Amino acid sequence: MILANAGVALLEQGKTEEAIAKWDAALAMEPNNTEFLYYRASAQLNANHRDAACTDYNRIKQLLGYTWFENIRRVVCGW
Repeated sequence: MILANAGVALLEQGKTEEAIAKWDAALAMEPNNTEFLYYRASAQLNANHRDAACTDYNRIKQLLGYTWFENIRRVVCGW
């Protein structure tokens, strides 16, 4: 959680790439944490890393099934 929280703080400071690196580290320890995946995917999408964002969004779908952001995922990533 410390790494993920640091990612949030970095993103709020406009340091998107550094934030993504923090979530990478957090996910290395908890690879199926859907909250971390969502944070990282959203930051990647904002940084125009669409393929990486879709990888995370699709992983969340695998883990949870239908998600509250399914319509957004479909628009960004397809079916």
